[in-house]
Amino acid sequence: MFTVNAADGHLQESFLARLGGEWVTQDLSVAAGTPSVAGQPIAVVHDGYTSVFTVNASNGHLQETFLARVGGAWVTQDLGAVAVGQTPSVSVHDGFVSVFTVTSAGQIQETYLSRLGAAWVTQPLPGGVVAPYTSVVTHDGYVSVFAVTTGGRVQETFLASIGVAWVSQDLGAAAVAQAPSVVTHDGYVSVFTVTAAGQLQETYLARIGAPWVTQSLPGSAVKPATSAVVHDGYVSVFAATTGGRLQETFLSGLGTAWVAQDLTANPGTPLMAGRPVTVTHDGYTSVFTINATGGHVQETYLPRIGAAWTTQDLTTTAGTPAAKP
Repeated sequence: MFTVNAADGHLQESFLARLGGEWVTQDLSVAAGTPSVAGQPIAVVHDGYTSVFTVNASNGHLQETFLARVGGAWVTQDLGAVAVGQTPSVSVHDGFVSVFTVTSAGQIQETYLSRLGAAWVTQPLPGGVVAPYTSVVTHDGYVSVFAVTTGGRVQETFLASIGVAWVSQDLGAAAVAQAPSVVTHDGYVSVFTVTAAGQLQETYLARIGAPWVTQSLPGSAVKPATSAVVHDGYVSVFAATTGGRLQETFLSGLGTAWVAQDLTANPGTPLMAGRPVTVTHDGYTSVFTINATGGHVQETYLPRIGAAWTTQDLTTTAGTPAAKP
């Protein structure tokens, strides 16, 4: 898990080597020289490498901090592309690593690596002026990048295959200007956004060539930053309510109803600030949040479907510094 130290903007890694082991933390700005971070980090695994992408707080450049193998040294490099201070999004597809950021003028750009050892390249993508947050997914051979335009509409910019031109389209759904979250499941592509009234909504594509459809999902009014994951046949969307409570809205299978539950009520996840982040590992689903009071890093996890959610404070157990939301 990668966070940004609230005190100095340093990139922090907190890791669990195995289930049942202890969480450990380290400062990658000290270990690798990563510059102080604006926004939040995003990480991906590719070709045996672990790469963490951040935006340099001092000059707005896109930065990669990577680990070639477990046990090796972390290394950092400036990728040159200039972005506003936000969270990049990243996709691995067709042997490429593509990182998506937004310029100060609101243009989506792709910074890509075609293969290990090649040079990183940056190019602008088509579409309207967007807010500085994107989400990306690969599906059916496509790469699709989702963003909210400054006019408050959900936009998809997609690549049908390597070598063709990127295309942009307006999906019509109205949303506030924060990062959508997106997953693929059961042949569907589902994009989750939040309306100005705090209503969580899903905009989905049942198959290539079908129309996009938008529907409202149940639950309390939420803040406009969500995180979605597919696990054990379920689709779960996590968001902070307007009161800072961690809420899960889940679908147990196609054809069933979406259900919302309050994870602050049970298992007692503290009120949070910012956006939740989620990952699946070893059969577990872990949701990481930043506590609204004190900035502690919190993990709320589910070991399996049907088990109880549990929560723990990683700032206390692992020593992870208080983090920026």
